[in-house]
Amino acid sequence: MAGERVYSVNAMGAVPAQAVDLADVGLRERQDLQEWVITHPEILGSGIKIVTTEFDRWQTTSGDRQLDRLDVLGIDTES
Repeated sequence: MAGERVYSVNAMGAVPAQAVDLADVGLRERQDLQEWVITHPEILGSGIKIVTTEFDRWQTTSGDRQLDRLDVLGIDTES
């Protein structure tokens, strides 16, 4: 998250938010965070439509199968 800034905002103002590990706050990446993004795609931007999840059918330019997997694949329907 280099260069990204997250703040906690209330009536008194804004203060930099503390970085935490998901496990430290009782969350899991796939079961909690990923499902939340799928349920609320608007957090990725307006007009985002989720196409698929756990996508692992990538190929390199030479045709070899790519081992990385996308957690959530979405498209911008407004572009």
